[in-house]
Amino acid sequence: MNGSTSTPDILGLVNREITPDVIHRAALQLGEDDDHMRSALSTTVPSVLTALSDVASSETGATHLTRVIRGIDANRPGGDSVASILGSSAGREQGTTLFDGETGERGSRIADAVARASGIKADSAHQLLGGATGAALLTIGRRLDRIEPEGLRTMLGQQRGEFVRRLPGPVASLFADGKTSPVEQRIPAPVGTPAIRRVAGPERKSWLAPLVLLGALMLIAIPLLRAMRRPALHTVVLQNLPAEAAARATIPMALPNGQTLTVARGSAAYQLASFMAGTEATPARFTLSPMNFAFASTQLTPESTATLDEVATILRAYPTSTIRVESYTDSVGTPASNLDLSRDRSETVKGLLGGKGIDPTRVTTAGLGQESPIASNQTETGRAQNRRTDIVVTGR
Repeated sequence: MNGSTSTPDILGLVNREITPDVIHRAALQLGEDDDHMRSALSTTVPSVLTALSDVASSETGATHLTRVIRGIDANRPGGDSVASILGSSAGREQGTTLFDGETGERGSRIADAVARASGIKADSAHQLLGGATGAALLTIGRRLDRIEPEGLRTMLGQQRGEFVRRLPGPVASLFADGKTSPVEQRIPAPVGTPAIRRVAGPERKSWLAPLVLLGALMLIAIPLLRAMRRPALHTVVLQNLPAEAAARATIPMALPNGQTLTVARGSAAYQLASFMAGTEATPARFTLSPMNFAFASTQLTPESTATLDEVATILRAYPTSTIRVESYTDSVGTPASNLDLSRDRSETVKGLLGGKGIDPTRVTTAGLGQESPIASNQTETGRAQNRRTDIVVTGR
């Protein structure tokens, strides 16, 4: 541990980074509402910290957990944070590997108990527990400069009681016996010490540490790989008419499923519906307007809702079509954080379309960060224009 004599409040450090925007982003991506998501996160973080305390309660478990923390801290990008892990699907999915490895068969019971206590789906609870595991380990590793097994064991042991007190009764009861994790059960006991009881079933090999490192490297690579999804093929760009011109006239458009969509002539929805009905080659790009996000957020602005409704109506009328959602940001912040934000905004749009009946397998996403600005980033108006989302039709 570092030279400080004070013990950091790990639960408080993690919770302080769970902002309303993180809660809203995770809720959209998992198909839950914000209130239930807030309740779930208030349970998942202390659940994970209690489980980690149990792992670190023995010398062998504390040594193992210290190695895991060092591996994560060494391999995660410097801009990673609690918010970027909990608020992104990639961060949560990678964390589930850690959570499952540390809790074993008890993990599913913890997820079920969290789901029942907070009113979310069991799969959502499992993903949140994974995200909380990655977030907690990252926080510990970055808060304590030179973490050692005994210091980790002492710190988590001292705070375990507070972790448990934050849990609903049914969840807390799962930790009543202080049972060690499967990780400890598979670590050989040193010579001269009592053998650690092993659970029934095949013995696991020591593959967890390499898997953790691989998962951490994937966290670095995922934003880059997603950004590379943008095809090298020439894209047909259909320009939107100015809003004031488009507002002069609306036109009813008959869709092949029998619905009629009334849109502003020349608007993005008008052009998208016209393209879908035609024979022009794909891909074709449409910059949605109005379609914007609040500053540094995945929260859609109120006027964007109608635009997304129009897009969903058109996509439902052409059920074999496929699209890619591409999001861009302004230049405020670092390129890495803007890349993550744009990726999460695209995932948010995909999630909202899924809630409107669009099969998620028809939608891919890409985040392009602050690349390709269409206006000056020196003014608020320009920055708002650069925070945009494109729909690229990739197939009919």
